[in-house]
Amino acid sequence: MKILINGKDVDRKKVTYLELGFGQEMSEEEYTCIVQLSDPEFRAAILEEFNEFVSDCEEDDKVTEGSAAVPEIVHNDFPSFEELLASDKDALCRVVRKYLFFELLEGMLGRSPSPDFTFAVSSLDDITASDGVFFISCKAFSIS
Repeated sequence: MKILINGKDVDRKKVTYLELGFGQEMSEEEYTCIVQLSDPEFRAAILEEFNEFVSDCEEDDKVTEGSAAVPEIVHNDFPSFEELLASDKDALCRVVRKYLFFELLEGMLGRSPSPDFTFAVSSLDDITASDGVFFISCKAFSIS
């Protein structure tokens, strides 16, 4: 995992995420944050949560007869993480960005509090994949 904040490499142990915006004094200045994850790192961060989400979507689809469906999931016939990773990385990125962003942030950055944190990710703006690397575009603030 590589984390760049305003273009500078930042140690992973210095970055957390805002869980619903509570608990930390933040600066008013917003920073651009890019997190780069390899396929295996992305898989480790979100695979279990993704598969659980797809299972829940499939159950919901049966109850609502498709009225509450997630298009990327339905159009790919309720795929597993591995199936969508192999067949349509763009759809995988869209689903994670739209529906599983907190789960991804937690999977990437963990939940344990630390006095060493200097930045907090506050939003997840985009996820793209290219050449075996996932690029997560975020906004971050420094922690006071």
